[in-house]
Amino acid sequence: MIGGIFNALENDIPQNAGSFRRVRFKFRDDCAIGRPAFPHSCSVATTNISERLVNVSQSAFAQLGDGHGLAEGGTGLGAGMAVVSGKDHRHGDAPYVNRMMLSSNGGPASPMPMAG
Repeated sequence: MIGGIFNALENDIPQNAGSFRRVRFKFRDDCAIGRPAFPHSCSVATTNISERLVNVSQSAFAQLGDGHGLAEGGTGLGAGMAVVSGKDHRHGDAPYVNRMMLSSNGGPASPMPMAG
């Protein structure tokens, strides 16, 4: 989500830890983006769901008016770029992670700089 916020702000705001610390989030319990309760997983929240949040955040800034925010773009990691992980019962419950990379998308449109 912080990516969506900083994508929509002016370029002169540094994108570093000092700026990031100024942003506060409130997370709900028992949510995919937030604090899920065991045994529920939020593994796709690190890629799939969080990418949707970036798009929602930056397009919300666009509703402020001309010259603000960005359009909603394609996901950077669509369904063709999934992570599959778990425990393999065939090998004594050994952990595994597979990353499938099959496609990629373009970025969102941004406002034209205002002539001054």
